[in-house]
Amino acid sequence: MVTTRHDNGTVRQSRRRRRSTDQAVVQRIHELAAIGRTAGEVERQLALDGLDVPAYRTISNIAREARQTAGDTWSLADREDMTSDDAGLVLPVLGELLKLSKWEVRHVTKEEAAWIVRIRRAVPDVPPFESLQLARQYLQREKDGQPTDDLDRVLAWRGWTDPIRRLQGHYGEQGVRPSEGIKRDGRYPPAEDDDEQA
Repeated sequence: MVTTRHDNGTVRQSRRRRRSTDQAVVQRIHELAAIGRTAGEVERQLALDGLDVPAYRTISNIAREARQTAGDTWSLADREDMTSDDAGLVLPVLGELLKLSKWEVRHVTKEEAAWIVRIRRAVPDVPPFESLQLARQYLQREKDGQPTDDLDRVLAWRGWTDPIRRLQGHYGEQGVRPSEGIKRDGRYPPAEDDDEQA
């Protein structure tokens, strides 16, 4: 605790700012928490991934934030939220989430579903789970008031369609891995073509 004495005689105590966790680590914790991994499992996976492993309590807090829903649970029965065509874009994503989490995570939020629809309408060939990861990143960026132009580039680049791009390490076997290639500030680097055009 830091005690601050003001000129008017008031005393204020505040917590010290802790060193912020690397954005790539935070994103990886979010990915693992999204599929139902415990803080201990996340800690082990971060070490296996070769990432800096924050304190167990930090991992637990970040994972808890990731699991907290930003809104109501989406359901096909919610007719007023979207059309049946839109729901057809969300259901495969929910199915993939159920499979990857071994049925530990059983829903997406209405806000996530809306972004999934938006993403899958704009880029129909984006793999289901990757659309969920990107939807969550768009939501978080909106909430934090941060730009999303780098996420737009990920969608435009369509790395999941090209085996050469997968081999370059930007994309995993299952498609885009949004946590890979993120710079320290939490944003994706500009595409190589952007540098050549400048």
